[in-house]
Amino acid sequence: MKVYPIRNKEKLNKIELILKATNKRNYLLFVLGTNTGLRISDILKLKIQDVKGQFINITEQKTQKKNTIKINKKLKEAIKEYLKSLKKYNDDTVLFSSRNGVNRPISIRRAQQIIKEIAIKVGINENINTHSLRKSFAYNVYKLSNNNIGLVMELLNHSKEIITLKYLCLLEEQKENIIDLLGII
Repeated sequence: MKVYPIRNKEKLNKIELILKATNKRNYLLFVLGTNTGLRISDILKLKIQDVKGQFINITEQKTQKKNTIKINKKLKEAIKEYLKSLKKYNDDTVLFSSRNGVNRPISIRRAQQIIKEIAIKVGINENINTHSLRKSFAYNVYKLSNNNIGLVMELLNHSKEIITLKYLCLLEEQKENIIDLLGII
Protein backbone atom coordinates (compact mmCIF):
# COMPACT_ATOMS: atom_id res chain seq x y z
CA MET A 1 0.00 0.00 0.00
CA LYS A 2 1.30 3.43 -0.94
CA VAL A 3 2.47 5.70 1.88
CA TYR A 4 1.89 9.45 1.67
CA PRO A 5 3.55 12.56 3.02
CA ILE A 6 1.54 14.72 5.40
CA ARG A 7 0.83 17.60 3.01
CA ASN A 8 -1.75 19.45 5.08
CA LYS A 9 0.15 22.03 7.17
CA GLU A 10 -2.68 22.44 9.69
CA LYS A 11 -2.79 18.70 10.39
CA LEU A 12 0.99 18.58 10.64
CA ASN A 13 0.89 21.40 13.20
CA LYS A 14 -1.97 19.72 15.07
CA ILE A 15 0.03 16.50 15.35
CA GLU A 16 2.96 18.45 16.77
CA LEU A 17 0.77 20.26 19.29
CA ILE A 18 -0.86 17.05 20.53
CA LEU A 19 2.42 15.15 20.80
CA LYS A 20 4.22 18.05 22.48
CA ALA A 21 1.49 18.24 25.11
CA THR A 22 1.19 14.49 25.70
CA ASN A 23 4.50 12.73 25.08
CA LYS A 24 7.90 14.43 24.68
CA ARG A 25 9.56 11.30 23.29
CA ASN A 26 6.94 10.84 20.57
CA TYR A 27 7.03 14.57 19.82
CA LEU A 28 10.80 14.39 19.32
CA LEU A 29 10.41 11.30 17.12
CA PHE A 30 7.96 13.18 14.91
CA VAL A 31 9.95 16.43 14.77
CA LEU A 32 13.20 14.57 14.11
CA GLY A 33 11.63 12.70 11.19
CA THR A 34 9.94 15.72 9.62
CA ASN A 35 12.94 18.03 10.07
CA THR A 36 15.80 15.74 9.01
CA GLY A 37 14.35 13.33 6.46
CA LEU A 38 16.10 10.41 8.13
CA ARG A 39 14.68 6.93 7.75
CA ILE A 40 13.12 5.42 10.87
CA SER A 41 15.85 2.75 11.00
CA ASP A 42 18.46 5.53 11.32
CA ILE A 43 16.38 7.58 13.77
CA LEU A 44 15.94 4.70 16.19
CA LYS A 45 19.70 4.00 16.26
CA LEU A 46 20.50 7.54 17.46
CA LYS A 47 22.04 8.03 20.87
CA ILE A 48 21.97 11.18 22.96
CA GLN A 49 25.55 11.99 21.98
CA ASP A 50 24.45 12.05 18.31
CA VAL A 51 22.09 15.00 18.84
CA LYS A 52 24.07 17.15 21.28
CA GLY A 53 25.86 19.34 18.73
CA GLN A 54 24.79 21.42 15.75
CA PHE A 55 24.73 18.44 13.36
CA ILE A 56 23.75 14.77 13.28
CA ASN A 57 26.50 12.71 11.65
CA ILE A 58 25.46 9.22 10.61
CA THR A 59 26.14 6.46 8.15
CA GLU A 60 22.75 5.62 6.67
CA GLN A 61 21.82 2.00 7.28
CA LYS A 62 20.11 1.46 3.90
CA THR A 63 22.67 3.14 1.61
CA GLN A 64 25.82 3.04 3.79
CA LYS A 65 26.35 6.69 2.76
CA LYS A 66 27.66 9.18 5.29
CA ASN A 67 25.24 12.00 5.98
CA THR A 68 25.52 15.21 7.98
CA ILE A 69 22.26 16.90 8.90
CA LYS A 70 21.95 20.29 10.54
CA ILE A 71 19.87 20.41 13.70
CA ASN A 72 17.50 23.33 13.18
CA LYS A 73 16.05 25.53 15.93
CA LYS A 74 12.78 23.58 16.23
CA LEU A 75 14.58 20.26 16.52
CA LYS A 76 17.12 21.67 18.99
CA GLU A 77 14.27 22.84 21.23
CA ALA A 78 12.49 19.46 21.00
CA ILE A 79 15.72 17.68 21.98
CA LYS A 80 16.24 20.05 24.91
CA GLU A 81 12.66 19.56 26.20
CA TYR A 82 12.90 15.79 25.85
CA LEU A 83 16.23 15.54 27.68
CA LYS A 84 14.81 17.66 30.53
CA SER A 85 11.96 15.14 30.86
CA LEU A 86 14.32 12.17 31.28
CA LYS A 87 15.16 11.02 34.79
CA LYS A 88 18.55 9.51 34.05
CA TYR A 89 20.72 9.29 30.95
CA ASN A 90 24.25 9.55 29.61
CA ASP A 91 25.71 10.24 26.17
CA ASP A 92 25.53 6.55 25.24
CA THR A 93 21.82 6.26 26.07
CA VAL A 94 19.59 5.54 23.06
CA LEU A 95 17.45 8.55 22.23
CA PHE A 96 14.14 6.69 21.96
CA SER A 97 14.28 4.26 24.85
CA SER A 98 11.92 1.34 25.09
CA ARG A 99 10.57 0.06 28.38
CA ASN A 100 11.69 -3.40 27.25
CA GLY A 101 15.33 -4.04 28.05
CA VAL A 102 18.16 -1.80 29.10
CA ASN A 103 19.21 0.95 26.70
CA ARG A 104 17.19 -0.46 23.82
CA PRO A 105 15.28 1.73 21.37
CA ILE A 106 11.59 1.35 20.69
CA SER A 107 10.88 -1.00 17.82
CA ILE A 108 10.04 0.12 14.31
CA ARG A 109 6.64 -1.49 14.87
CA ARG A 110 6.04 0.69 17.95
CA ALA A 111 7.13 3.80 16.04
CA GLN A 112 4.66 2.84 13.26
CA GLN A 113 1.86 2.54 15.84
CA ILE A 114 2.68 5.97 17.30
CA ILE A 115 2.52 7.67 13.89
CA LYS A 116 -0.58 5.82 12.69
CA GLU A 117 -2.47 6.56 15.92
CA ILE A 118 -1.75 10.29 15.82
CA ALA A 119 -2.60 10.51 12.10
CA ILE A 120 -5.98 8.93 12.76
CA LYS A 121 -6.54 11.22 15.74
CA VAL A 122 -6.13 14.35 13.57
CA GLY A 123 -8.30 12.96 10.77
CA ILE A 124 -5.75 12.02 8.12
CA ASN A 125 -7.37 9.46 5.83
CA GLU A 126 -4.37 8.65 3.64
CA ASN A 127 -2.00 5.80 4.52
CA ILE A 128 0.49 7.36 6.94
CA ASN A 129 3.36 5.62 8.69
CA THR A 130 6.91 6.36 9.80
CA HIS A 131 8.09 6.72 6.20
CA SER A 132 5.57 9.56 5.91
CA LEU A 133 7.87 11.60 8.16
CA ARG A 134 10.67 11.38 5.59
CA LYS A 135 8.22 12.04 2.77
CA SER A 136 6.77 15.03 4.63
CA PHE A 137 10.29 16.43 5.06
CA ALA A 138 10.87 16.02 1.31
CA TYR A 139 7.51 17.56 0.40
CA ASN A 140 8.10 20.59 2.62
CA VAL A 141 11.63 21.11 1.27
CA TYR A 142 10.20 20.92 -2.25
CA LYS A 143 7.56 23.56 -1.49
CA LEU A 144 9.86 25.85 0.56
CA SER A 145 12.57 25.75 -2.11
CA ASN A 146 10.25 26.84 -4.94
CA ASN A 147 9.95 23.29 -6.27
CA ASN A 148 13.71 22.65 -6.38
CA ILE A 149 13.64 18.94 -7.15
CA GLY A 150 17.46 18.82 -7.31
CA LEU A 151 17.72 19.98 -3.70
CA VAL A 152 15.22 17.36 -2.56
CA MET A 153 17.08 14.66 -4.50
CA GLU A 154 20.34 15.69 -2.83
CA LEU A 155 18.86 15.72 0.67
CA LEU A 156 17.27 12.28 0.18
CA ASN A 157 20.28 10.80 -1.66
CA HIS A 158 18.14 9.93 -4.67
CA SER A 159 19.86 9.38 -8.01
CA LYS A 160 16.93 10.06 -10.36
CA GLU A 161 14.30 12.79 -10.52
CA ILE A 162 11.52 10.30 -11.27
CA ILE A 163 12.22 8.52 -7.98
CA THR A 164 11.90 11.78 -6.08
CA LEU A 165 8.71 12.77 -7.91
CA LYS A 166 7.11 9.42 -7.07
CA TYR A 167 8.38 9.73 -3.54
CA LEU A 168 6.72 13.13 -3.13
CA CYS A 169 3.49 11.75 -4.63
CA LEU A 170 3.72 14.62 -7.11
CA LEU A 171 3.23 12.56 -10.26
CA GLU A 172 -0.43 11.95 -9.44
CA GLU A 173 -0.93 15.63 -8.60
CA GLN A 174 0.92 16.77 -11.74
CA LYS A 175 -0.98 14.35 -14.00
CA GLU A 176 -4.32 15.59 -12.67
CA ASN A 177 -3.26 19.23 -13.05
CA ILE A 178 -2.10 18.78 -16.64
CA ILE A 179 -5.34 17.03 -17.61
CA ASP A 180 -7.28 19.92 -16.06
CA LEU A 181 -5.15 22.43 -17.96
CA LEU A 182 -5.75 20.59 -21.24
CA GLY A 183 -9.45 21.05 -20.65
CA ILE A 184 -9.17 24.85 -20.78
CA ILE A 185 -7.20 25.08 -24.06
